[in-house]
Amino acid sequence: MTYAVVDCRITHDVEYALLNYADKIIKLPPHPALAAPVASHPDMLIWSFERKIVTYEDYFSIAQNELLELCSLGFELVTEKACPNAVYPRDVRLNCAVVGNHALANLKYTSERIKNSSLELLHTNQGYTKCATVVVNDNAIITSDPSVFNAAMQAGIDALKISEGHVRLDGYDTGFIGGATGVTDNEVLFTGALSSHPDAESIKEFCARHGKRAVSLSPAPLYDYGTVFFFD
Repeated sequence: MTYAVVDCRITHDVEYALLNYADKIIKLPPHPALAAPVASHPDMLIWSFERKIVTYEDYFSIAQNELLELCSLGFELVTEKACPNAVYPRDVRLNCAVVGNHALANLKYTSERIKNSSLELLHTNQGYTKCATVVVNDNAIITSDPSVFNAAMQAGIDALKISEGHVRLDGYDTGFIGGATGVTDNEVLFTGALSSHPDAESIKEFCARHGKRAVSLSPAPLYDYGTVFFFD
């Protein structure tokens, strides 16, 4: 079984398209302490590594059914005692991109559970690191953020730097490309039309070079719903 974990507000066309890549869609409810536009974003609410799912202790009481269903796949649930809120940087403790054996995050604000993992830590100035990063595979990322790009390149990770913006997120000037994607073994899935991004061709070529097919899940413009996470 493969589950896709998404923002509960994802559109019907994106949800329907995702069923080509997952057996079931798990919709995360919002955390009332986070800013409303991102309150249901998976990359703000959970982090996973080595068959563990880390979430906020107070969020477990909100999303118990959804999280326990994920655990039924054989994951251990670990709770973070610190409570998030809408004021940066209190909202980014779990916002970390795992790339192979590296953890990309703003280490000033990252959860101690991430810092104490076996991953090699790479500091970025971007607090919303996972939002800003498409993890194409264990040695390749796409990002518009210069700090994430530089940290990856210095660690020997292949990185494609794209134009900032061109991703919608209601309530903000722009969203992030990482939050508009989900990655499977063979595809990089975009929650909108990749053609709406000016660097679409470079993104397709980069994905193909790393053995992945770029797939648009909707004809609408790219929209940041928070990273679509796949669990199996």
